[in-house]
Amino acid sequence: MMRPPTQQDWLRGIRVALPLLIAAGPAHPASGQEMLRPDLVIGGPAASGAAAFEYVQAVGVTADGTIYVLDAGSADIRVFDAAGRTVRRVGGSGGGPGEFRRPSGMLLSGDTLFVVDDELRRLTWLNAAGTAMATRNVPLSPTRHGMVIRILGRAGQRLYLATGMGCYIGRNAETGRSVSADSSVDRRYRLVAVDLVSGQPTILEDVRADDIHPLYRDGGGCTVIPAPFPAATRWAFLADGRRVSLQRGEPTIRIAPLSTEEVASADAPPPGRILTIEYRGRAVRRDDQEAYAHTVLNPPGMELWDSDIAWRTSALEEMEMPQTIPAADDLRVDAADGVWVRRGTSPADTTATWERFDRRGNRLPAIVLPAELRVERITADAVYGVMRDEYGVHSVVRFRLPG
Repeated sequence: MMRPPTQQDWLRGIRVALPLLIAAGPAHPASGQEMLRPDLVIGGPAASGAAAFEYVQAVGVTADGTIYVLDAGSADIRVFDAAGRTVRRVGGSGGGPGEFRRPSGMLLSGDTLFVVDDELRRLTWLNAAGTAMATRNVPLSPTRHGMVIRILGRAGQRLYLATGMGCYIGRNAETGRSVSADSSVDRRYRLVAVDLVSGQPTILEDVRADDIHPLYRDGGGCTVIPAPFPAATRWAFLADGRRVSLQRGEPTIRIAPLSTEEVASADAPPPGRILTIEYRGRAVRRDDQEAYAHTVLNPPGMELWDSDIAWRTSALEEMEMPQTIPAADDLRVDAADGVWVRRGTSPADTTATWERFDRRGNRLPAIVLPAELRVERITADAVYGVMRDEYGVHSVVRFRLPG
């Protein structure tokens, strides 16, 4: 059973662990790669007040470096200045204007915050000060549209969401396929557009997990997948509203903007293919398998009953491990419409390499970041993300970009 962190644990808490975690990677990054180190950490085991997070769901950053953090655990938004000092807290648990029950996504677009609430099934607009300006009922169905994982972007009067089909705990006896206790359907990821005027959602893409890579297949429980909904980050949006997609299939990974609302721009890449990345996911090693099993049996911040451990162990024994790690497992677009693609990682990896391309598809020096970092926003000069320590404690971390 896991014990709660003590003050002594702080000595190896996230402010210490992050530099060590990065240092545990290659002593010398490969040619053309740059290893980043954090220059700001908000949160951690010893944090108090607004910096003591329950569960960080999303992060937004303004042009002046102000940081907005959506904490799904406390159903509020914490605001910090560029130095990490608390500015204010807004929202809170409830059903009134500007309140949330189960906030599942946040997007900072200009000076407007959009927050999606799964339980209330509504979308809320807030200004930069945190004042609710408008709400819209959004009839999202967990069984039809899936649960919201993140808000990907906005284009005109549409907001784009990545969704997943719940927590999968078994297999259909007749088909042998993964099923959910909630919806009894295959594990799927969906790209959903929400009309900001009517609130109506539309499914644009529907991807079955098994079609992406065997690693995303259910193995008897949703926690057999180390990262929650890893395939949901297969979509991103350029500033002009065109969609960028990480296409299925290996060894070729294509990134192609698909027209959503055509916007002509002299210096923008043309519709269609931007670039093609040619590489294969590396072969699965023994340490990958051991780390994978450890993650399943020792989930961060969770205490397991003996019965939980028993069925997870059984699921691991029955699971057929794939031969390769996915060639890529994450996708982001930065403030300059550059495309970032994370090379596939396993729980055994301490660092992750992000391949970078400018808006015309020219390759830039790759960036090395902690493998555990969930990248949330990439501004002109920094990468912002979320880290979680072995006790499940969240921290918001900033890495300055070179030059």
